[in-house]
Amino acid sequence: MENSIYVPKDQWQSLIKDWLITDITIRHKELISIVVRQTFPEDEASLMLDHEFRTNVVQIKLNREPEKERTGAAFLEGFTKPMLGTCSNPVAQDLLVSSNNQGQVRVLGAGGKFEFISPKGLVPATKKVVTIDGWAYSVGLFRQIFKRIDVGHWEPFNKKGLPDSSAKRIRGELQSRSHMGFKDMDGPNENHMYAVGGHGEVFFYNGERWRQCDFPSNEQLSTVTVTPDKTVYIGGEGGNIWRGQADTWEKIYSHTSSVPYNDSVWFDNKLWLSSDYEFKTVTGDKVEPAMFGEQRLPFSGHMDARDGLLVIASLHQVYAFDGKQWQCLVSPYE
Repeated sequence: MENSIYVPKDQWQSLIKDWLITDITIRHKELISIVVRQTFPEDEASLMLDHEFRTNVVQIKLNREPEKERTGAAFLEGFTKPMLGTCSNPVAQDLLVSSNNQGQVRVLGAGGKFEFISPKGLVPATKKVVTIDGWAYSVGLFRQIFKRIDVGHWEPFNKKGLPDSSAKRIRGELQSRSHMGFKDMDGPNENHMYAVGGHGEVFFYNGERWRQCDFPSNEQLSTVTVTPDKTVYIGGEGGNIWRGQADTWEKIYSHTSSVPYNDSVWFDNKLWLSSDYEFKTVTGDKVEPAMFGEQRLPFSGHMDARDGLLVIASLHQVYAFDGKQWQCLVSPYE
């Protein structure tokens, strides 16, 4: 594992120091973006709304000589619980999405500007921006899915057999927690996708219609990953891990964690899962803490994998793995 920090101290001080890293994505193996958010003293922060915290998207340009600028940045205001996504279709760009009913998007890349998932304000809060076959999708509350079919143009993708999950309220309360909707979606392409969330809600799309799968638990689901052979892994409540396809599922790991998984990815012929406190791998039936040789990796947070690279970001650090070596990209200098 390389001990040197890739982002130089002066660039860390001007762009990242005293801010918290909250998300990460890979556009390609030489360009990584992280979201960092402004911090305030606890008594002051408790009186603020989320969109009042400033957001900074820092782009880390890999494989650059020390004398060249290794970072770039875009400072933004007014974003609520922002999350990062990326796409290669119709053009390679990163997408910072605000979790509000319009889905405000800051586009980073060629011709980047602001756009909205729904200018009319019809988007329930986005929970994750995922990339499938190069296209970006927003998944969120009430089973709402939107696909970015062109620059500045998102369209609903939940009109083909996906049941309406509009919130039904009784005495002001949601009738069912299943109305929380989707937390994640994955698949090799648009002809084979799984979306998960709510209380045991697992839906499969075959290229024509959605259908709900028979899932054996009503626990909250947070992540889904489809492997190259189309085996599906689902991260569940308490850190449980499920494996299967369609209507056949088995729990391969039971856990009692107090926080859900943030992300799961398939990389280096194994499944990787990360939460705010844990970093695990699954190889066959073996679930264990993420290791590098005999060394347990003390990482956690948010994660992405693409183009032969895996990255993981905690609140203050970022590490990258190319299948052979781990490299520290960001870490405090003081």
